[in-house]
Amino acid sequence: MTHMWGHPSNFHKMPQLFTDAAGPEASFPNYSFIEPSYFGAGQNDEHPPSDILRGEVLLAQVYNAIQSNQALWEKTLLVVLYDEHGGFYDHVYPPACVPPDGNVNQFSFAQYGLRVPAILISPWLEEQVISDPMDHTSLLRYATDMWGLGALGARTAAAQSFASSWKVTGAPRTDVPSNIPLPTTLPNPVVEGLNPNQLALVGFSRYLETKTMSIASKAGPAAANAMTMEIGQRLLWSSEEDRHGEVAVQRVDRFLELARQNEGVPGGATGAKRASAKKAPVKKVVAKKVPAKKTAVKKEAPKKVPAKKETGKKRGSAPVKQSIKPLMKIAAKAIAKKAVKEVAKKVTAAALKRPAKRSTGKR
Repeated sequence: MTHMWGHPSNFHKMPQLFTDAAGPEASFPNYSFIEPSYFGAGQNDEHPPSDILRGEVLLAQVYNAIQSNQALWEKTLLVVLYDEHGGFYDHVYPPACVPPDGNVNQFSFAQYGLRVPAILISPWLEEQVISDPMDHTSLLRYATDMWGLGALGARTAAAQSFASSWKVTGAPRTDVPSNIPLPTTLPNPVVEGLNPNQLALVGFSRYLETKTMSIASKAGPAAANAMTMEIGQRLLWSSEEDRHGEVAVQRVDRFLELARQNEGVPGGATGAKRASAKKAPVKKVVAKKVPAKKTAVKKEAPKKVPAKKETGKKRGSAPVKQSIKPLMKIAAKAIAKKAVKEVAKKVTAAALKRPAKRSTGKR
């Protein structure tokens, strides 16, 4: 994530994907990663208690968008990966694995978890069930092999690529659905509190506020003070109205807005920056990933693509924390004051309900 946020112009809302899919195949990104919605009425990441059919709608929409563009369809591999097993029993004991790197002080990362499903969708693949051992880094191994990126960690280097197991056809298949009907969904239930996944995302959005503050501070003291008030208002609103998920989305959007301005690149179509190299003939092509609904699309390109040089300087975080700290104190006091009032109400109500004790005159 640290490196990804350095390219804010590459992040877009879902409608942009459908716009790009309807456009020229040559303008579609070589690799796309789709994140689902994790909060509110539109939540479609298939985490409980949301309706899992909303996740199926997301998959169908992505498939239909790609399949409706024949040129794009013939150069696309849609990879659907899940990051959890859904609570189903698995009789296979998780085997040992290679840790991604040397950061094993707190956890060894030397053993897999339970098996999860994966689906590979392409007109160039024969219908088959692959039983060879794979892991989530098999997608990375496939990408690094295609573009000659080199190993992305020890686990990726040891992983088996999808391409080592699938069977490729001699021509694009035509016996595939041209359109998947969208299933009828139920309203997502309204629940109190956040699940662990949502809490982690809210925490990350608060971290992004420090980055947003850092960018705003570059415009001078007035902009920094204005951003301090804006960040404080978001913090108070999320706490008082219990809209942590909604505010987390606002934080991400605000960061990307300022980051794009600071980068000097307008937030236009996902095809704003494209590789100009001519694409090779299809066959094993684009990859798209939809874990518990994360989706990714990737297209075949020349085997070696030089890496883009990072020119951005690291920004210090100390001034940011100092600027936000007073607002945090104000917010904390406001929240604490509200909590004290609620407790006082409960204590008073409980006292009124208790029967009065008879005085005996004894001490």
